[in-house]
Amino acid sequence: MHAHVYHQGFDMWSPAHYIAQESGAVSSLPISVQQACNGAALALHLAATWMTATPDANAALVTAADRFCGPGFDRWASNDEAVCGDAGVAVVLGRRGDGNDLLDLLALEMAADPAFETQMRGDDKFGLAPLWHSTPIDRPNNAFQATAQAAPLGKSGIEKLYAAAQRSLAKAGVAPEDIRCVTVPRLIRHMRENVFKPGVDLLLGRRPEYLENATGCLGPAEYLADLAEMGAALEPGEVGMLIQCGAGFTFSCTIVRRSVN
Repeated sequence: MHAHVYHQGFDMWSPAHYIAQESGAVSSLPISVQQACNGAALALHLAATWMTATPDANAALVTAADRFCGPGFDRWASNDEAVCGDAGVAVVLGRRGDGNDLLDLLALEMAADPAFETQMRGDDKFGLAPLWHSTPIDRPNNAFQATAQAAPLGKSGIEKLYAAAQRSLAKAGVAPEDIRCVTVPRLIRHMRENVFKPGVDLLLGRRPEYLENATGCLGPAEYLADLAEMGAALEPGEVGMLIQCGAGFTFSCTIVRRSVN
């Protein structure tokens, strides 16, 4: 499973098949997933579902990579809610107890509100080719923020995030007080401090430890990077929560436990 949000180097091409070929996984089923910054969470969800339904499937490789570069993308200005960084990350999903596990995936739940997909396109007409509307990409978020839809998006986002988190906690059998630390999307400070963290605080009934980081938004690779950082932060048996969202919008909440293996 390969997730990406931006141009992968060629048009009309499958980067998932390239990764399978170059990594030696030539007998695998390569699948590309594009669901903005939530893409890697969705890819992991699909991989876990596949393995649950396919008993003889013993592992899945989930990758995510993007390079946010000119002339098509200005990492500092194309997205006014994030500074975008390049990244390539991979995670192997196996069955519990196989090998030296870093994290146990306890739950991964999502909630979507497609009514707000307009934030990413504004009033633009459908284009006929990549970069049809502008070069570099200029996301029409400012126009969206000036409309009456902006305030309902904030309210809906918190509700969807809360619903996904509640289901994740219930499925994992984890109480809010058992969450050791949390990751939130690597957006601008206003979004982290005034939107996501207060929502998580309300959900957990306290201020948890938030894992801070030294990068901007990494696209879908951010989620897999958060998994790696969560694994490094937790002690064996401790539980963490990962919050992610992707344009459209889809919100996800993942509960993981540091493996004792």
